[in-house]
Amino acid sequence: MTSGQEAKAQARTGVVTPLTPADHPRLNPVRSARFDKEVARQKARGKDLAKLHAVIVALSNRQPLEPKHRDHALTGEWSGYRDCHIEPDWIPIYERTETELRLMRTGSHSDLKLT
Repeated sequence: MTSGQEAKAQARTGVVTPLTPADHPRLNPVRSARFDKEVARQKARGKDLAKLHAVIVALSNRQPLEPKHRDHALTGEWSGYRDCHIEPDWIPIYERTETELRLMRTGSHSDLKLT
């Protein structure tokens, strides 16, 4: 069924088809210079960057993260941003817009001064 046919069917029945990830294009990851420096620090600490990459890919594809990542909105100084857990004490801070996944910071709670 084409999108025009779907719209007509929705108008007749009043049933709205939920949007799927295919209805939304992939978000473009944009890394801050600070994020890149902090990724290099995590690599020097021996962190598995493939874990970070997997989370970035999921977020870019607008997929919900597994509960173990504890994805949540931030408050205070970082209001409007989100964080999740790559590992218990390894966090990226990011923001989603209509077209971008803005990767701002990454590090431990202590590095990022989050409590």
